[in-house]
Amino acid sequence: MAATLFISYAHKDEALLDELLAHLRALAADGAIDVWHDRRLLAGDDIFPNIEAALDRAQIVLLLVSEAFLASHECTREMWRALASRERRQSVVVPIILQSCNWRAAPYGRFNALPTDGIPIMEAPDRAAVYRDVAAGVRRLVAQLDQHKRSGQGRRRWTFFLAGVAACVAGAFALRAAWQTSSASARPSQIVVSEGVVAVAEISVAAPNGRAWNAVSEGEVRLPNLLLCFRHDEEPATEVCQPASFGVRDGRARAYVSRTHIAERFAHMTAWSETFSVDLNDRQGGLVRRIGRAHCRFGHTCELAADDTHVIGELLVLPSENTRDPRLRQYLDRCIDPQGRLAGQWRQFTAAAGLAEPDLGRMSQAGLAQALLALSELRLAPSLLDALFARNPTVFAQLRPENATRASVLQAASLHLQDEGASPLDQGEAAAVLALLRRDVAAAVIRDSGSCR
Repeated sequence: MAATLFISYAHKDEALLDELLAHLRALAADGAIDVWHDRRLLAGDDIFPNIEAALDRAQIVLLLVSEAFLASHECTREMWRALASRERRQSVVVPIILQSCNWRAAPYGRFNALPTDGIPIMEAPDRAAVYRDVAAGVRRLVAQLDQHKRSGQGRRRWTFFLAGVAACVAGAFALRAAWQTSSASARPSQIVVSEGVVAVAEISVAAPNGRAWNAVSEGEVRLPNLLLCFRHDEEPATEVCQPASFGVRDGRARAYVSRTHIAERFAHMTAWSETFSVDLNDRQGGLVRRIGRAHCRFGHTCELAADDTHVIGELLVLPSENTRDPRLRQYLDRCIDPQGRLAGQWRQFTAAAGLAEPDLGRMSQAGLAQALLALSELRLAPSLLDALFARNPTVFAQLRPENATRASVLQAASLHLQDEGASPLDQGEAAAVLALLRRDVAAAVIRDSGSCR
């Protein structure tokens, strides 16, 4: 049976894709590979669902790496999904280096690349020779996958036999352990959330001291592409990042990534230690750098600090609001800290929406999380931030970029729109954002039960 092969590439490199396909044609004709790329989509096909389905089927994923690939948001999305599949041991990811670029700093920079030694195809004196080298590398990979498949079939009978023996032995030990610990409670440091978790965070729109988060975006205030990475503190384990390992098909209820905040549900983030570490990374064109770090407790807010000194945000991880486990409900029903950053954000959101100040003393953590989830689609575009900070220095003089968040920016914008004599601003864009804010804040207030203990 043919190995399924997915090719991820930037459309600027389509000519190089065609050259590669020509050298893979012999493998396809032999029935060794079944190649898929987005040019196989038909008119009327849903683009992203079909791409995701093809990626999930793929046994081999080729990343055609170039400057255009690193800068492409679509390629970055495909790359993260491919790496998630690789983590589940469902596929092999191979970078194909088209031109010299900083691919070694990418998440796949440690992978063995093709052509041999990562020689860029575009810079090779004999391009046909390096394409043949790539085709030979793919052929060897297909042969290796086929060998593993055959050896796995040969071991299956022994696996069934050994599994039966292991089940008998494990059953005996389990009965003994159950008898010895029947009256003991589970270790509090081990938390199992079968329905998954909700993660909410609000991040400053600019780096400490007004520095730009990254050098790719344009404008006075530049926004990061946020990526949260979790690690258990008590039992070191492989780092798990959002959204890489929790795509839509893997139970991620909200397929949304923001530049200023994170408010998402993750159905497959089910195993936790009571304490954990988290990194907040800036992901640009496949390149990742850490901009914040925190050591957190499950069900408690924790501050994200840049350079271990400047606080740039706050994070809260809670069980899913659908949980019925009373041991988990305690995290949801706990009263929020009225002086916390997340609570302060909600106070500013309601002020910007023109609503009465909320009674934060009676607000539960579940209510706060639901409120921020309701505002998850409210984004601050770089153009709006430029207008607010650059074109209106007097209006926003008190709102320093390093202390600005979604809520404080929108609160200042709301006051600005009430002043007809203020300096020029893109009134339409700001008014549209504030209208969305008022709608979502009102809906969030209705959803919140307003009780805690």
